[in-house]
Amino acid sequence: MRTGRDISPLLEPPAGGRRPDYASAKLLSQLAAALLLVAGAMLAYQAYLNGVTVPGLVVMAVAVVASLTWLQRAYRNLAALGVAETRDSPASAVAWFLIPVANWLLTYAVLRDLYKLSDRSDPHGLNQTRSLLISLWWLFWAAPPVASIFSLLFFERPGLGTASARVQALVSFDLTSLAVASVLAAVIIIRVTSLQEASHSRLENDADAGL
Repeated sequence: MRTGRDISPLLEPPAGGRRPDYASAKLLSQLAAALLLVAGAMLAYQAYLNGVTVPGLVVMAVAVVASLTWLQRAYRNLAALGVAETRDSPASAVAWFLIPVANWLLTYAVLRDLYKLSDRSDPHGLNQTRSLLISLWWLFWAAPPVASIFSLLFFERPGLGTASARVQALVSFDLTSLAVASVLAAVIIIRVTSLQEASHSRLENDADAGL
């Protein structure tokens, strides 16, 4: 597995130099997005309750599995779309979401690169700007650990009567942030898949035209 923080080949080209086949992630993206929306709704409800429920954890776990499966396929499709190099392999892109600390620090770059490289209408990035959608997702995704760190470092240790109130406030904030992040992740998945489908269609049309 290439951990790939330096630029490295995305996938080894097959014999003969032919691009890997493109595998549409449309159905998988719809499933992952739907599960993330349901998970977001359950997280918001749990934030209202100030607690985590078993059904909520189960739905979130299934949504994570579907989303990471989509991520692996979407990253793999970059080679089929003509991307020769990227900072991550399909495996390492998934791995950063599973490794503590890395899943906070490196996941923004993973989705930023995927979003940018999926649009092959501007392969040199001449007209691309930073995606506000990815930045917003990362803001809410990273908010829970930041809030916990700030609470420990900059607030006085609560007394017996206020400890429970602070914990409940942190739990509610964390769950609300993750609910918003889940909804934004669903939008990102649909958007990236749409970009890849359009890029693939463009390549197919160019091939048919003999370009």
